[in-house]
Amino acid sequence: MKHRSLYSIAILFLPLLYGCGAAKQQMDFALDIPGEDQNSTLMNADSNAGFDIDLNADFEEIVDAVVGFVTNTPAVDLDIQKSELEQISGAQVEMSADGEVIKVTFSSAALFAINSSTLRVDSKPTLKKLAASLANNPGTNADVIGYTDNLGSDKINLPLSEQRAHSVRNFLARHGVATGRLTATGRGAASPVADNSTNEGKLQNRRIEVYISLPKKK
Repeated sequence: MKHRSLYSIAILFLPLLYGCGAAKQQMDFALDIPGEDQNSTLMNADSNAGFDIDLNADFEEIVDAVVGFVTNTPAVDLDIQKSELEQISGAQVEMSADGEVIKVTFSSAALFAINSSTLRVDSKPTLKKLAASLANNPGTNADVIGYTDNLGSDKINLPLSEQRAHSVRNFLARHGVATGRLTATGRGAASPVADNSTNEGKLQNRRIEVYISLPKKK
């Protein structure tokens, strides 16, 4: 889903960009015409020709192009990125209700050994695919959040969850994702998604969540 909050601004620029583009095209066209024929030829030039914007394109594609021009960032389609992420084995991928945030969840057991923040060797191909998706979609940021179950105290769980989040963040940064797009946070046993009184629930609560979204407005 496109980031609709920029569309109204982008649409305001369409007439300006189109007008400038059409004028430039006519100027370039005029350079190739002998002087005595320029005036008559320009009078007959197609006034609807665009320079950088294909007016026959889908409207959303046009707006995306203008969004990229206005914000100086690539246009983003989170639906397409979500489809890419769903191809990663072991990743649970969800879209927020407003369509502006993708949550990717990994079981900590798939990424780390017990009580360790060092990435398992067999987890790296999976995280490389995540890094590739982020690198190929540079218009988004990623917030990495680590969680534990409720075994042990916060004195143990909070640092462990933070160290694990940083391990994932650092791996992504080493594999082509700009560090300025990444954050890492540890929240220990907060916000459980399952019942901590069962082993299955504890397993679900030990997780890494990656929230992929457009940059926040300043």
